[in-house]
Amino acid sequence: MKAAAFQVVAEDEVVYGGTLRLAMTDEAKLLVLPELAFLPAGVVTDVAAAERQSAEFVAMLSRILHGSEAIVATSVVENGAHVGVLIDANGICLRQPQLHASQRHAWHTALGDGVRWLDTAWGRLAVLPAADALYPETCRLLAIEGVNVLAVCTHVQEAWEMHYGLPERAAENRINAVIATRPSALGTSRVCAASPDFTLWAEWSKPFDGNISTPDTLAADANSAFVIYTIYPAASANRFVSQKTNLVEGRPWWLCGPIVAAP
Repeated sequence: MKAAAFQVVAEDEVVYGGTLRLAMTDEAKLLVLPELAFLPAGVVTDVAAAERQSAEFVAMLSRILHGSEAIVATSVVENGAHVGVLIDANGICLRQPQLHASQRHAWHTALGDGVRWLDTAWGRLAVLPAADALYPETCRLLAIEGVNVLAVCTHVQEAWEMHYGLPERAAENRINAVIATRPSALGTSRVCAASPDFTLWAEWSKPFDGNISTPDTLAADANSAFVIYTIYPAASANRFVSQKTNLVEGRPWWLCGPIVAAP
């Protein structure tokens, strides 16, 4: 299936309608927008006003999706909280509250207490807002729960996030990551697709180039509205690097005992 990572931030339904429909015309089933995409700068100065704008934004996206099976991922402000959302033609179909404190969203105090996901016709989908995807344990929990595709709605703050951090979260968990941010010199939106070629000693569709879990990645041009790329949700279900070596389930979990044990 195809997924699109957007860089569009605006308040105009015409702008969003044109770009989202363009991606859907190219058969994109997942459309990922940056965090708080209804705010050009992504900065909340008035929480109550941001909540009203969020509701209007969700209604606008649902209108754009009318008659389509596509899903949009972004984040909104609800009940004083920063929440990642999945939206279809009927409105919000999944809410994922921000899990970790973030200085740029200091107004958000109602931190979430767990990861959530949505089962779709093409795979299990999750969304993470802000910097939640940068924390290794968050993506690992999603991988353990069988998530195939992760929508990351963020606003990149440092270059390492896009160049190393988020691609590594995709690689170490075999998750297809569709990452949307406002474009800057620090990085642009991108799609990191889990390659169907993974298990050693198995037949590959291409010559072995020395990479095993590195995702196939396509980044947006700084001036592009979005980048669209084919991802393989089913590929993330195969986490066997080689015989008896599973990338996720094969970890020695007992070593985590001292970390989670009561003091």
